[in-house]
Amino acid sequence: MISIEIYKKDNLFFGFKSQGHADYSNGEYDIVCAGVSTLTQTLYFYLQDKGITDVEESQKQGYLYYKVKKNIEKPEVQAAFEFMLTGLELLKNNYSKYIKLKIMEVQND
Repeated sequence: MISIEIYKKDNLFFGFKSQGHADYSNGEYDIVCAGVSTLTQTLYFYLQDKGITDVEESQKQGYLYYKVKKNIEKPEVQAAFEFMLTGLELLKNNYSKYIKLKIMEVQND
């Protein structure tokens, strides 16, 4: 199962953590893992293209952590997270045994 936590502070998105594997299908044909990877990587590259580069990130097999450290209030940051969240919610609705999605309001990041 893939567990995804999306982080908000003062009602603004600023980061996420994704870990695990869906095991929906074997290897490279796992559409659930591919969908999650596509959405999370699109957020990363979109924000990079928009000049949002002050970030914290950690990546290894089956794990991705990403946090925007500055300018979280910018419309493009919030739009990117909303886009990713919409896609993740669609995947969760269609493949609920393979994805756990949680939005967390945090006090301190």
